[in-house]
Amino acid sequence: MAATDKETIKNLAENGHIITAKEVADIDKAEKALTGNDHTVKNGLAATAQSMHDKQQTVLKMEADLKSKPESDITKDDAKELQTAEARLLGHRPPAGSAAATFQSIADKNEAAHQREDASIEGKKETAVKADQNGSTDKKEDAPTKDSDVSEQKEGATPSQDEAVPAKSDASSATSDTSPPKVTDASEKKDDATVPDATEITKKKAEIIKQMGEITKKKDEIAKKDEIAKKMDEVANKKDEIPDSREPGSQDSHP
Repeated sequence: MAATDKETIKNLAENGHIITAKEVADIDKAEKALTGNDHTVKNGLAATAQSMHDKQQTVLKMEADLKSKPESDITKDDAKELQTAEARLLGHRPPAGSAAATFQSIADKNEAAHQREDASIEGKKETAVKADQNGSTDKKEDAPTKDSDVSEQKEGATPSQDEAVPAKSDASSATSDTSPPKVTDASEKKDDATVPDATEITKKKAEIIKQMGEITKKKDEIAKKDEIAKKMDEVANKKDEIPDSREPGSQDSHP
């Protein structure tokens, strides 16, 4: 590849020329000899060739991966990734007839086929649902006959009123013979239980009355003692008022 500028390298890559690693090395060597520098010039001819080489290798690898897949498995995402890689290589949208366009067409066909398949599955589901609904409707129409049979069985199993009345009369006669429970023994026991309590209360009342009588008697004795003491005090006072006959000037004294 005899490339003298970057545009030439890009045009070669766009027209399908595969830039090899050897070509990149040759361009780099020639550029260093021309400039006298030992390192690759930034954004120079060799750097452009290296960039185009890397982008081409990315696109080629993606194309190989998609070709190895069954066409029915190729999706729109696969085609979109390849389209992005080719756009980076070319600097614009890939044209018609490119690898990206080819795989995009395959992906569109696969999606349409999947949609038809999904629609068919949905149609089958709807058909099955309708069939189930029709079957349930038929079962509901048959249900009243079964209900009528059940009602007839219930009517046959229900006894008539004439048959039920004797049973009730027997039950009433059985209940009429029962006598009320005896409660006299319990009441007598209660009366017997209350007698000792009343006797004990009367006895306690008598004791209390007796004690009160004794207290009253003691009070009377104390009152009598107080009265006697009072009289003795009065007698003593009177004695003090009587003059002594031995005192001079008294009437009983003798000259």
